[in-house]
Amino acid sequence: MDQGFTEMHISNKGQDASIANAWKLLAAATFATLTACGGGGGGGGGATDTSDSSDGSRAADVVPAEPINPTNLSHTINANNDVDLAWQDNSADEIAFSIFRKETTDNHYSRVAYLAADTETWTDATVDGGKRYNYYVLANRSGGSLISNTITTDIIPTSVTNSDATILLPEGMSGDGENMGIDPSARQDDNDTSYGAFAIPQQDGRNASIVGAVTRFDDDRRDFFQATLEQGTGIQLTASDDTVDVADADLYLYDDQLNLIDASLGNNGNESLAVPQKGNYFIEVAHQSGDRLKYTLSFHDNSVGASDHGFSLSGNIIVGEFIVSSRSLGLLQTLGVLGQVVEGTIEGLGLLRIDQPELLLNNPLIGFRKLREYRQRRQLIRDTHQRLRFDSIMLSRALQNLLGDSVEPNVELSVTGIDTNYSAAAQQWGLEQIGVENAWNTTTGSSDVRVAVIDTGFMLNHRDLKHAFVDGWNYVDDNNNPAATKDLNLQHGTHVAGIIAAQKDNGVDIAGIAPNVKIIPIKIMKPGCVCGSLYDAMQGILWAAGLENSAGTKAAVPAKVINLSIDLPRSNSNILRQTINSARNAGSVIVWAAGNNSSRIDVHDGHSLKTEGLMVVAASGLYGKIAKYSDYGNAVDLIAPGGDNAANAGGQRIRSLGGYIAADGSEGYGSVNMQGTSQATPHVSGVIALMASVWPSFNPAALEWMLEKNKLTQDTGAMGRDDYHGWGRIDAEKAVETALEETNYTNDMTHDSLRLAALPSELNFGGRFEQLMFEIEANQANPNPVTISYKPNWLTVTAVDTDENGLGQWQVSIDRSNFGTELYNDVVVLNSGNEKLYVSISAHGENYLPRGTGIAKMLVEFLNPESLRREHFVKAEIDNNQRFSFTSDGVPTGDYIVRASSDLDNNGMYCEVGEFCGYLKADPTEVTRIENGSSLNGSTIELSLIR
Repeated sequence: MDQGFTEMHISNKGQDASIANAWKLLAAATFATLTACGGGGGGGGGATDTSDSSDGSRAADVVPAEPINPTNLSHTINANNDVDLAWQDNSADEIAFSIFRKETTDNHYSRVAYLAADTETWTDATVDGGKRYNYYVLANRSGGSLISNTITTDIIPTSVTNSDATILLPEGMSGDGENMGIDPSARQDDNDTSYGAFAIPQQDGRNASIVGAVTRFDDDRRDFFQATLEQGTGIQLTASDDTVDVADADLYLYDDQLNLIDASLGNNGNESLAVPQKGNYFIEVAHQSGDRLKYTLSFHDNSVGASDHGFSLSGNIIVGEFIVSSRSLGLLQTLGVLGQVVEGTIEGLGLLRIDQPELLLNNPLIGFRKLREYRQRRQLIRDTHQRLRFDSIMLSRALQNLLGDSVEPNVELSVTGIDTNYSAAAQQWGLEQIGVENAWNTTTGSSDVRVAVIDTGFMLNHRDLKHAFVDGWNYVDDNNNPAATKDLNLQHGTHVAGIIAAQKDNGVDIAGIAPNVKIIPIKIMKPGCVCGSLYDAMQGILWAAGLENSAGTKAAVPAKVINLSIDLPRSNSNILRQTINSARNAGSVIVWAAGNNSSRIDVHDGHSLKTEGLMVVAASGLYGKIAKYSDYGNAVDLIAPGGDNAANAGGQRIRSLGGYIAADGSEGYGSVNMQGTSQATPHVSGVIALMASVWPSFNPAALEWMLEKNKLTQDTGAMGRDDYHGWGRIDAEKAVETALEETNYTNDMTHDSLRLAALPSELNFGGRFEQLMFEIEANQANPNPVTISYKPNWLTVTAVDTDENGLGQWQVSIDRSNFGTELYNDVVVLNSGNEKLYVSISAHGENYLPRGTGIAKMLVEFLNPESLRREHFVKAEIDNNQRFSFTSDGVPTGDYIVRASSDLDNNGMYCEVGEFCGYLKADPTEVTRIENGSSLNGSTIELSLIR
């Protein structure tokens, strides 16, 4: 038989059906053709070959006793841009191998080679640049033919010469190829469905971050990706700065059978999920609202603490309960079809209960605009509980559209861990660590100061705490008795309150941080499950702050501090933000435990966890390092002793009050050791109570300023703020001294304490910028001269336009010459007398993180240096080295500013926020001379993601 091409035709129309049947038909046809030409060796057959038909033909899909089909078919594209194929020959009785090839867009395969037995490699030197091919290997044996699996090559690059220029994506990042086509009408890459899902690039065991966009238009409403992910991997969807407030997208996670495993369905473009177990997954980013949302999809070694938030299918939603912040509560009550408004207040915080949320989504009064999409997704959810949570989230969206106000699912909260050890601790090391005894030289607290503890029930008659309790409310039973009724329930609230205000110098148990202040006990946790709800927590905040709430009563003397050693609500909640703002405006600061999940909590600036008036507390152990269980991230404000029983962390828990209820109903009192952010939080609350005791004009706004100016803490982590210690460990002595200083100043502005500010206070150089500016302002006209007390050795700080005291503009310039592969985070410290000012610095070099890949195009613009208008452009295609290449051939002679950019959202605008962008020269204003179509001689453009 000759080695000419043999063509086989398969229609693409049926490829989504049975691929296996197509291969069987293909193999049968191929074998018939080969035997007709004499190449197949006849139809003799072996011992297992009993399917010869009466007309001399035979079926091609007979499986021999010994599997002999070629396996492990792989390919590489060599330096000559040829395709090297390799496979494993599994038997000695083949008489030939045939190689078949087709372009992926074609309907037929052609045989391109006929090889001898025992062959396991072959090079295809007849491929064309810019095309993608399918291959399979056919083993022709005596008595049958079998084929290997089909493979698809990468796009074969057009030959690249050394004189071409290249464009490099940011380190460790890739692009959604569908959204990086220069001409949307000519796009060939489409990942709108799971069939076209893009594989997440991975290098050195690390997933690249994907940058993309989704729009409300039908051609790009969703993006699908494929990835193999480890258990606990955090998946983070982050909206670009210019679309986060005007658009929304959802994040879905499917298994390899397209069962919906989890979803993050918050009300903006920042979503997060945690992978439940190792496996192959599909990830979907789906447009929800607004014209378009540009995003970054990133992956973290540890869960970002997302699957437990209120808008997750794996979260803690109370099905059928909705928190309503609406002026339309009366309307809801008249529409009986919507269910029952259980509670409502003048301020508009109400609770709505609906028995069957899924039925209302079909009601024309609701008018759910994405009803078809809701039904389709609901069918993919196998878990009954997740399906019910999905119904609640979708109904909250429908009601929000109906009312025009905030409607959110109610969320179940629990205490942040009950880890009990009844062995006595040698001493109260937590108080010693934060300098409480020195603070006691000034104050042990004032009986005029109230600290509210929103928690479980309390042992109101505990011998070491009964002096402190005043007022209080019970949201579990709707009465004014917040007493504990069961052992498990009584421990936690009593323990937390004891850290704050246990009696001092009475010879029993322990001493609280502020033993003379009063505790307002507010019970929201049910005894059986030790669980409550976000709705009740918010009502408790309002009660403690002296504001109207569902109880119909409120604190006689509002609390200066409100302590919540319970789960931190991680979903972005407009209603929670409103509640915190109301309490802050009333003069109360809220101190909330970060959580005990060992997970990262990273949120954007507009998130409810970034609301002013809220302090989020992480936990440290005996040696001052963050505890192994403590959550961390940019939501954390400070750290305090919470205990850590790990030997390398000191092995100590926190000792505070506890007890038991005997069979006859009597109570026994004592102390107990626990650990958690539950215990860290009251350390902070107790210190703030001491401050309020000597600071009559106490207010949350000033307290926040003091925290950021390092007046309340010891800077125990990286210099300045960091994600593990926040602004540092609470320092009782320092904090009380700061409060006294504030008190000693009169209201005359000339005597107001000096306050410096840097705008901006964070400079992110990325991998592109060399110089950035910040400005120093002060609330006094003639402060002490500003000096630099610390800076890293890889940057310089220069006064550019300042007055004699250093107020005005400063320039920071960086030197990357000695940068390695790390991300460099540091701080510049400036002093004015005793006042310190911190400017956070972030930068990285060329080799930061492994480079990702992308299926994409880039636009290279040649701009007029004067007008900055585009005069010419070329398209850059990705090459086999995972880089983009282009030449200036065809560009008229002239002087240009050369830049490259993506157009992620296909709006015809380049180098916007959320886009990849880079300039040929380090100075974006520097001109490049193009003459007679000259090449760019191996130049490189390094892209950055514009933030």
